[in-house]
Amino acid sequence: MTTQKRALTAIYIIAFVLLMHQLTATTIAYIINSFPDLPRTTVQQIVSLPSIVGLIVSLIIGPLALKVNKKYLAMFAASMLLIYFAIFSLMGNKSITPLLVATVFAGIAHGSAVTLISSMIGEFVGAEKSADYVSAGIGLMNAGIGFMSIVGGAIAARNGGEHWPQAYYLGVLLVPAIIAFGVLMPKKPDAPAEARRAQASGEAASSPPEKESLPLQVIVIAVLMIFSYIGICGYLFFISVYIVNEYKLGTSMDAGIVNTVTTITTLITGLTYAVWAKLFKKLFIVISYSVAALALFCMMTFTTTLFGAFAAAILLGWSFNTIRSYGMGFVMRITPPRLVPVGLSVFMVGSNIGQFTSIYVLNFLSGFLGGGLHNILLLCTVGLAVCAAAAFFVYRTKDIPAQASRTAEA
Repeated sequence: MTTQKRALTAIYIIAFVLLMHQLTATTIAYIINSFPDLPRTTVQQIVSLPSIVGLIVSLIIGPLALKVNKKYLAMFAASMLLIYFAIFSLMGNKSITPLLVATVFAGIAHGSAVTLISSMIGEFVGAEKSADYVSAGIGLMNAGIGFMSIVGGAIAARNGGEHWPQAYYLGVLLVPAIIAFGVLMPKKPDAPAEARRAQASGEAASSPPEKESLPLQVIVIAVLMIFSYIGICGYLFFISVYIVNEYKLGTSMDAGIVNTVTTITTLITGLTYAVWAKLFKKLFIVISYSVAALALFCMMTFTTTLFGAFAAAILLGWSFNTIRSYGMGFVMRITPPRLVPVGLSVFMVGSNIGQFTSIYVLNFLSGFLGGGLHNILLLCTVGLAVCAAAAFFVYRTKDIPAQASRTAEA
């Protein structure tokens, strides 16, 4: 097995498990029932706190990856997640305090996962083809989330959810994943791969570090990702409310099926990313944003059946993967090789800010239109359409026209 194949195998193994903590989004209803004397909002912090901690971690993981081998950082993040699962499985229904503490460990994995996976892939395959492999990595992350939601959710639901901590026994899967990653993952790529990365960035392999700087365009892309995530979260955070409460189209089980469709679509998109890139070429990112806007439009328009929800699930699952994959691949190409982890970290900071602020921003802005979910969906549809127009300019600059087109054509 070549060094590159060993690296990709190892990276994909660890990618599958690094976001497994999102099982808690499925079990939260049972966790709330375990603490009837506590305010619901207090217990729900178990779901939101990893994102807050992850936002902080995403600020530092990129610069840290310049000094510490990313292999060891990924193993550390996975080990923190193992502690999270151990706490939930052993002390889950005894006290809320250890669960809240455990969210810090999950946040470390949450904030570092995408940056580490993407930058490791970039090191071993080169910047030009990175988007194809990053997309597959994102797909596997979502597959891991889907696996935990389905299998873990089924375990947690037994006996009316009374023994939900047993679902966290699945955390034992982290042990063989960490071992396999540690054995297979090389410490550094072969010299030819490093040369390809240097060539793709337009820098000489021997360029002195003091002359390298993060392109301003990376900051602009990160800002675009803030608005992108605010719009995308109109689906991610409101689809259950849309189905169960707002339009009464089905039960929580129906909402779970819709979410599963999103996960499956994201996985399939990751595995077929190169096909879509060749098909849409330079307009790939614009089309991706336009499809995301269409997804929210379907939710807003078809409100009498589940058609709108399932259409949005497929369209959003596809566009969510392609927007992130194209964006990270683009950042890796325009950033000097040594600073790629920092560029990806900035990209993820934008994504995390958008995700964290989305509910507050959407509820605030929809108030000017009279409030309600319909107006939230309207804002998201228009916002993503504006992002599509902005992406045409943000991702097509006069400084790197050749590089911009190479990803789509890879």
